[in-house]
Amino acid sequence: MVKYTVSSYQSSRNRLKIEVILPCPSEETQLFLSAWRPGRYEEGNFTRLVTHLQVFDPKGQKLSVKKAAKNAWVVETREAEFIQVSYLYVGNILNAGNTFHDDVLLMLNPVNSLIYSDIHYSQGIQLTLNFSSPCYGKTPDASNEWMFAHYDALFDQPLLCANDVQTLTYSVNEIPFYVHQWKMPWIPAERIVQDFKAFTERQFLDFGEFPAHEFHFILLGTPYEFLHGVEHVTSTVIVIGPNAENTEEFYQRLLSVASHELYHVWNVKTLRPKDLTPYQYQTLNYSRLGYIYEGVTTYMGDIYLLEAGIINGPAYLEILTKLMQTHLDNPGRFSMSVADSSVDTWVDGYVKGTPGRKVSIYNEGALIAFMLDMQLRKATNHKVRLSSFMQQLYLQFGKSSEGYTETAILEVLHSLSSVDFTPFFQRYVNGANGYESGLVEALEFLGVTMELRPPKFPFTGTTGIRLGKRLGSYFIAALAEGGPGETAGLCEEDELISLNGIAFQEENEAFIMQLEGIAEIQLEFRRGGIEKTVILPSVQRTFFPSVVLTKGATEEKQVLKNQELFGI
Repeated sequence: MVKYTVSSYQSSRNRLKIEVILPCPSEETQLFLSAWRPGRYEEGNFTRLVTHLQVFDPKGQKLSVKKAAKNAWVVETREAEFIQVSYLYVGNILNAGNTFHDDVLLMLNPVNSLIYSDIHYSQGIQLTLNFSSPCYGKTPDASNEWMFAHYDALFDQPLLCANDVQTLTYSVNEIPFYVHQWKMPWIPAERIVQDFKAFTERQFLDFGEFPAHEFHFILLGTPYEFLHGVEHVTSTVIVIGPNAENTEEFYQRLLSVASHELYHVWNVKTLRPKDLTPYQYQTLNYSRLGYIYEGVTTYMGDIYLLEAGIINGPAYLEILTKLMQTHLDNPGRFSMSVADSSVDTWVDGYVKGTPGRKVSIYNEGALIAFMLDMQLRKATNHKVRLSSFMQQLYLQFGKSSEGYTETAILEVLHSLSSVDFTPFFQRYVNGANGYESGLVEALEFLGVTMELRPPKFPFTGTTGIRLGKRLGSYFIAALAEGGPGETAGLCEEDELISLNGIAFQEENEAFIMQLEGIAEIQLEFRRGGIEKTVILPSVQRTFFPSVVLTKGATEEKQVLKNQELFGI
């Protein structure tokens, strides 16, 4: 049996002591730490958090350990029956996927903190947490002790240890759901239970079953602006802030990410691309299908809030507007397809990266899902929806753990609708193209029009410059391709000093953004410590237009039916 013990070592410096007893049937044993964690498709470099690694034989004799690779070590085990590995782990960044430890909290994510030798070991794995505070995330087998059949189960099990955790419960189809809240603002318990249960029931209704015997929402509040969720089969961790008070905006963000993460139980935790089946923890796992496991999840998470009556039609159109606005603002849609961008999450998928280089499997994936949903509804008079497609994909490729491919996706879509979606995939999934025409067609099905209006601030529309603000200074956050700012030679991150001699300062911000009475624009800016001046060319075009979606008045029966069945 493999036995892990996790203890606090120096909470003031975020340090844990982790010990593990591992069987070692050969003279040489390799040790590994996962190269990444599921739910975050980028290299983790978790070994940077490991210090003071030592290995001992059954007699307590220290063994030789050598670093063999980025995430691997080799131990001369001298035919020992087992070895004991001991190391310190620094958990100093709190988000939903990390391991974090301080004087009041342990948030353990085993996948990025527990060293292992044989990933296929399946003869019982024991995890013990030496902490006096209560633990949440999985019903323990004993006091702060859990047993796992294999590493996939262990690595998919986050655990929270903390005091002052408030827990709410509800059940759906006799499956218990727990909502654990730590440092969260006060939200009426009745509202949380009612809303969480409502979107849970809608998701159950579409899939007909749940892959787990229990589920835990672990909600952690932070004092700063933040939102991050990570999916697991029997739980999700959500870190959200600021937690000073419960505003309606805060609560809607929480509901959106909670519904999203619950949907992941089916979509990616059970139903996965063949490329990710099974997970390979020691290497990177590439897939072109992120628009399904993240894009569809983003779309359906909010659709279930709409179907459950938690948000109304106008609120959903606002969500759709933001997705479309992000798409239109990103020139990367003409540079890289969403399928290629799925592979490149491993390169720079979670940072801003090179401007105009790529799109997002979350944002563009959600728009792909919306367009597919409308086409399926249109082709079948609403008998088949995107939820029908996902249910069929789950039944064929999720329950069998076979994993799906793009070919399988196209075959299932055709079998449900008799429509060949190959041209759609060539243009919008595998091609670097704008989605405007496809979105307009999808919106027309719902009787909704898309209008592009000048942006809120004339400065943005005239110059093609989006401003950012950092520590009192103004900088260029984004440039419209072909806009006056780009044409004049400006660059992202340039610090703006003045416009026609008027300093970029808070007291002048309103005047600058409105450009009242200004014909020629001269900008003074700083780059690399050097101050420069440019005059922007004047063009008869508006940049960074604002997307406005309007549900038009209609008496057309089919459109009214479409609106009613979709929920707007």
